[in-house]
Amino acid sequence: MNKDRSSDINIELGMAYLQEKNFPLAKIKFLKAIHLAPQHPASLYSMAYYYQKTHNIKLASQYYKQALSIAPGNAAVLGSYGTFLCQRKKYKEGIKYLIKASAINTLTYQAITYEKTGICALKAHLADTAYKYLHKALQNNPKNTNIYLNIAQAAFLTQRYKLASQYLKYWHINKKRTPKSTRLELNIEEKLHHYSRVAGLKLFIASLTSKNT
Repeated sequence: MNKDRSSDINIELGMAYLQEKNFPLAKIKFLKAIHLAPQHPASLYSMAYYYQKTHNIKLASQYYKQALSIAPGNAAVLGSYGTFLCQRKKYKEGIKYLIKASAINTLTYQAITYEKTGICALKAHLADTAYKYLHKALQNNPKNTNIYLNIAQAAFLTQRYKLASQYLKYWHINKKRTPKSTRLELNIEEKLHHYSRVAGLKLFIASLTSKNT
């Protein structure tokens, strides 16, 4: 068995321990993965992810940058670092790395990277960019119902009100209605001048508010 494969096995075990919140054992496995294959990008960005999850931002950033220095064209490294930056509210920088990742990514992960780019762009108030990449994500994987609320929001912000309504209807068919989705629906219906629907939604939102007080 080559060292990269041995490293990957330890990474898989580390991720399993991390999911179980067994942080000491997870760290041992990630460190072993690096020891076995110190130039293996996956071992480095997995260690970075461990530090990210345990809120050691300085070390997380250090390991992500180390992985990038070894594999600057690796889609997984670029995507992981881009997601990390977006979570730290460094949206524009994060989007840059995510776009690089999506450009070289395989079809298996491309839709996920597009979706992450779109969500990051929404948080950065870059509505056109958000719509562009969420639409790409939807084209790659139309069965991913999780996309529909975000793309409805992006469509609304880019004045695609009819499309926003269609996306949101699909969300409400497949997912549980939320206060956020209902308020978005109200905003869309106001823009479409569906005033009878607006009145009903306002009453519904008022009833939700009264239940929570």
